[in-house]
Amino acid sequence: MIKNESKLNRTLFTAIINCIFLIFSLLFFNECRNLLPSYFYNDNLVIRTYMQNNYLNTDRSFANTAKFFTALNFNYDTSYFMESFFSWIVFLALYLIIVIKYKIDFSKYNNLILLFMFSIFYGAYAAQFSKELVVFILMDFVLLISTSKSLKYNLLIFILIYGIFFRTYWILIFVLSILFYFVARNKHTNLWSWIACYFLIIICMELSYNFVTGNFLSNYRYSVNVWRVMDVNSNTIINNPLINSNILTDFLNFLYGLLNIFIPINGINSSNEIIYYLWIWIIVWITFRSILKNKDDLMDYKLYFLIGMISVQAFFEPDIGSMLRHQIVLLPILLLFINRDTFLKSNFERSKPN
Repeated sequence: MIKNESKLNRTLFTAIINCIFLIFSLLFFNECRNLLPSYFYNDNLVIRTYMQNNYLNTDRSFANTAKFFTALNFNYDTSYFMESFFSWIVFLALYLIIVIKYKIDFSKYNNLILLFMFSIFYGAYAAQFSKELVVFILMDFVLLISTSKSLKYNLLIFILIYGIFFRTYWILIFVLSILFYFVARNKHTNLWSWIACYFLIIICMELSYNFVTGNFLSNYRYSVNVWRVMDVNSNTIINNPLINSNILTDFLNFLYGLLNIFIPINGINSSNEIIYYLWIWIIVWITFRSILKNKDDLMDYKLYFLIGMISVQAFFEPDIGSMLRHQIVLLPILLLFINRDTFLKSNFERSKPN
């Protein structure tokens, strides 16, 4: 009797804490426009412009994003409150799915850290009509319909669809993540051979891109930043140290971009960079800690999605702010990755015969 009462009290306490958290997140999402600088909403302004002028098609990804939200019965003058409230509904759905279906326990320290960071970054980047919000709408659907066996394949379909319609470089993430995953699954692969294959795959991708387009992958970063050098808000830009003339310079620019993801080579020029580098090293620490505890995590596709995204960012991301904005999709994936055994165990228990 006492045990049942204690369990009931704990359930009630958990429910109250969850309600407080969700109410706070709703209020925070609604206030973000008043708390953050206006440049956090530049893309949102562009998307609303496309929603107002549906004949515009100068940027296919923005046009498709505008059409996506228009199809959901929103328009260019939808109130900011309705916009943030809808994004909160998407956030709420994701939260409930990972708690109820995937059995993620946020009383665990690592899970709680990730949830806190996710809530803050979601409010900053996804509590508005944005490509990031599209990611989480699609992710809600994928996680809802997936079983433990089909999740990997559904994630691949999700990555490819998002790449085709909203962010073209996700197609590269799709290809790289598959290649990295299959190399890791080879029984003859060890750490050093995987690293060698990693760089070989990167070089082959550079060669293929250069052969097809005559251009270099890391040139995209330069083409964006050349117009932003004098912008006072562009204090975290990442420029190529070398002018591209061959695959070697392209590869060295890639290595420079890869190092910048983890180390502030150019120093700390903004509080945003402090936040970013704290975030990325928390991600690294939690990921490696999970792998050290369970070597089976090395066979989990979600790890190679993470590595694939960071690899592509090393070529393309023009600044630290964009890097963080595009990385927030990793948080739900990382939560699933470090709690893999919990979900698999719960599925096993449900599948056992009575």
